[in-house]
Amino acid sequence: MKITKNERGIALVMVLMLALIGLAMVSALLFMVTQGTSLSGAMKFYGTADEAAVGATDFTGEYIYNRGLMTALGATTVCNCGDPAIYTDTVPDTCRCRKICNPTSQYNASGTACVDEDTATGGLQISYDPSQNFDGSAVLGEYTVTYKIIDTIEGNTDPGSIVASRDLVSHGVVAASGGVYSPPHFPFIYRFEVMAQKTINPREHAIMSVLYGY
Repeated sequence: MKITKNERGIALVMVLMLALIGLAMVSALLFMVTQGTSLSGAMKFYGTADEAAVGATDFTGEYIYNRGLMTALGATTVCNCGDPAIYTDTVPDTCRCRKICNPTSQYNASGTACVDEDTATGGLQISYDPSQNFDGSAVLGEYTVTYKIIDTIEGNTDPGSIVASRDLVSHGVVAASGGVYSPPHFPFIYRFEVMAQKTINPREHAIMSVLYGY
């Protein structure tokens, strides 16, 4: 059987098409392997940063529980909230102590202490970004941790015992009987943001948003 020139051309086209399909399959396989390796590395980096952020949230919870005292996070001064009904007697009169002692609307009750992070909007605006005007920072291994209270809802804290001098309100007093009665428990609610960022590579970071009841 004699092969014409046209049949030779069709055979060449088929070979080229099969070669192109093979090349596409090999290229797709290499792309998936490369992307899988890249994704695995990214998840490993994020996982480490995530663990650092989780550890930092534990410290920050204790920071609020101890009324601003947490040596591990660099906070060595206790916040004295004074009279819970008075928003201007916080000692020391700093932004971080006002955030612990006062509701959000009263952060700046005694004058400017907390920076307004959105001056274009009326009232005090607190950014959700824990790296902006943070309340404190610490170094945990290879990671730098920043933490920041962004919202405080007023409550009456734990009514289990008489209020101490530096604590928030705990009891109400009924003069008629001279006794001390505990009101229904309604905790202070804090929302704080925590970010763990690798010191030598800021791209490796994780952010946690936490709701804490005191």
